[in-house]
Amino acid sequence: MNYILSSKISQFIRCNKLVASRNTIVQGHGDTKTKIMFIGEAPGRLGADITAVLFTKDRSRILFQIILKKLGHSL
Repeated sequence: MNYILSSKISQFIRCNKLVASRNTIVQGHGDTKTKIMFIGEAPGRLGADITAVLFTKDRSRILFQIILKKLGHSL
C-alpha cells in the first residue's frame, strides 16, 4: 500500500460515524492505467473491513461477481 496515500486516507474524518465503526482502511489495487475502475461505497462489515481486500466475504462480492460475469469480466 502506498504509504502517503494510506496516511491521507487514515486522516479522513469527514464522516464521524464511519471513522468510529471502521476497523481497516481498504485501498484499491490494480493497473493505474486501466480504462475502467470500480469503487465500493464502504468496506463491508463482514468482508473488506476484516480482510482489507475489496469485495470479499460479503453479499457485495456475490452481486459484483454476477454483474462482472454478465459483462464478460471477472475479479
